[in-house]
Amino acid sequence: MLVREKLFFGPGTFQLLQLIDETGSVQLACKRMGLSYSKAWKMLENMDEQLAFKVVERQQGGSHGGRSRITPKGRALMNRYRAFAAECQEEMLRIFSRYFPGRESPA
Repeated sequence: MLVREKLFFGPGTFQLLQLIDETGSVQLACKRMGLSYSKAWKMLENMDEQLAFKVVERQQGGSHGGRSRITPKGRALMNRYRAFAAECQEEMLRIFSRYFPGRESPA
């Protein structure tokens, strides 16, 4: 998890960004996660505040509805977090096998 003055990024926030990227919609991402729309925007606003840049840009609706997209800096953050999480998983499996040889890993 990432923390500055407050906790602002972790697995849940990452999942929200992935779903926004996939659906193009904060609302649809919230529905898939079972997360309230207001909670999601609080998470996004907290992230923007702690990072001092926008992670998600939104285009207001109209007759065809709005759209949300991940900013280039937001995408770079996601890519770094994805790589970090993968490396942590690999290291955790290595450590697990040292302490529990011959056992199936928990992952």
